[in-house]
Amino acid sequence: MRAAAALWLGLWAGGAGTAAAASGPVAGTVVAMHGGRAEPVPGQTVTDGVHTAVTDAAGRFTFPDEPLRYDLTIVDAGRSVVTIYQGLTRRDPILVQAVDLPASGSHHHAVIDGKLIGGAPYRSMHVQFASALASKDVIIGRFGGSGPRGPEYGPIAIDWNGPSPLHGELLALELGHDDHAPTGGTAWFGRQEISLRDGDVLGVDLKLAELPQLRLPKVSLGMAGEYPLPPAHSYYRTSDGNRLFRGPSFVTFRDSFGPDLVAQGLEFCLEAFIGNPYLRATDVLCRPPPGQAVTLDLRAAPEFSTPAQGAPAAVGLKLAWAEVPGGVYALSLRTTRVARDAPRIQIITTATSAAWPDLHTLEVAFPKAPASYTAIVKAEGPFASVDEAAGPNGFPAVAPRARWSSESQDLGLPVLPPGAPETAACKANGAVVCAAAEVYQLSAMNRRIRFFPEFAKAIGIFCVRTCDDARAFAKAYADYLAAHPGFDAHLPLEPDGPEPRLPPELRRK
Repeated sequence: MRAAAALWLGLWAGGAGTAAAASGPVAGTVVAMHGGRAEPVPGQTVTDGVHTAVTDAAGRFTFPDEPLRYDLTIVDAGRSVVTIYQGLTRRDPILVQAVDLPASGSHHHAVIDGKLIGGAPYRSMHVQFASALASKDVIIGRFGGSGPRGPEYGPIAIDWNGPSPLHGELLALELGHDDHAPTGGTAWFGRQEISLRDGDVLGVDLKLAELPQLRLPKVSLGMAGEYPLPPAHSYYRTSDGNRLFRGPSFVTFRDSFGPDLVAQGLEFCLEAFIGNPYLRATDVLCRPPPGQAVTLDLRAAPEFSTPAQGAPAAVGLKLAWAEVPGGVYALSLRTTRVARDAPRIQIITTATSAAWPDLHTLEVAFPKAPASYTAIVKAEGPFASVDEAAGPNGFPAVAPRARWSSESQDLGLPVLPPGAPETAACKANGAVVCAAAEVYQLSAMNRRIRFFPEFAKAIGIFCVRTCDDARAFAKAYADYLAAHPGFDAHLPLEPDGPEPRLPPELRRK
């Protein structure tokens, strides 16, 4: 799920006459991504900095007049989730707010089992129940692990919240039996509509039919940096984005085959992804042309250039990052808990920098110290503008044909209480060795001084640099802790530093 809404950080820079001529009403919708689908969110405050509206039961809001270029901000009712969209021009934005929707309806449970008719011998048959509210699968066959080996399948246990009965489909797919056959062998496929009621134990026999296979696209992979190339994977999905069966993984030296399921309303998708300390990126393409060359591109991350790791969070703090062409940026400022005194903030922009916003006029407080925030910026595309990201084929799309993303490393931004000037200037970190068995971690000591100024004032130590400082701190800390048990129990975690350069032995040869 993503967030969308925008702040009043600046009006269009064009002439007043042109802006007035292009101004007009805005009728938008606020949604949240829930179960892979966009659901309307009522009760969200939306503002352009001058006008304010609250979304209705369908998530809708209107403003009578906006300039050509405008920004919007969305705030949830608890004043703990904020999303800012910068640089909108469209008159019908669909803004995604990163709130958790409550489960609706009663909880239900049902079980499906049965028998497959046809398709034997079973090698790796994928059987799945798919619906808008719940999906569950099982793999049968000798490569299906410890599960059933067919023709019986199941049990498939389905849990859902909402109406009963639950309408969905039971589908089964097995790819070609012979990877070395000139046409990839034969695929088997079956589907049947079914309805589940709470408490059902439903037996369904599913008839399979043979399907010829097509030569799948030739897949190559492009990737920034020196990382080893991961494989490209494939899967099938419904037109509403429900991922079903996993298809073959692609290697450059072998042709791959798969069934054409377009007539059954299913789409074939290619996906490449990498997730390691150095790069987190994905690229997805659905409905690629059969048998043609396709390139998936894992783009470089939009790494932060400022501020430095560990810089104190503050209103107006500027964050800047490297450009990744062809997309928009989602800057997230978040902590491990989301609350009124620890709000989660997201800014959607095409710029390569943003400032920590001042939201006090919206009754959104700056995070209460001590706290540890993490900043992450994700480039997402293909979007030519924020307008595209806020359109039906943008962030709210449940089944986009193409989508890529690339995400920065985490940037730690502590929220510090006011402290002594000496504490703010203290840069002593690492460890100090005072004797053969006497080693002190200066960073841990100075972290407590920074986050707990009352403690620092009580012991009269505002920076630990030397062995004498460390010895004095250790004694004073033990005495203070005895008198104030657990005073530092909620010390925020120290942010990890930037990852070192990829070791030579792990680089792409």
